[in-house]
Amino acid sequence: MRQWLWKDTVDCVGHYGYRFMPLYAIGCVLAIFTVCTLIDILRINCLEKPFFKFWDKRWGGIVLQKSTIIDMSAIDLSFFVSHQI
Repeated sequence: MRQWLWKDTVDCVGHYGYRFMPLYAIGCVLAIFTVCTLIDILRINCLEKPFFKFWDKRWGGIVLQKSTIIDMSAIDLSFFVSHQI
């Protein structure tokens, strides 16, 4: 993927002698970031939200509503303190 994106598609090395190479490189990074952000927004809106609405309607009541809290004061940690590596 890295080969295809940065070397074949963008080809920053091929633009090394180009006068506006720094602007080209920054523009490519911003364009790729924008496209990936749009893909992520589409994924969230088109896949995740409908899936979790379906999941909550179908199996939402099965999930435990109360979380378990562990009392760390009851755990004896003296073994780890006395046996330093």
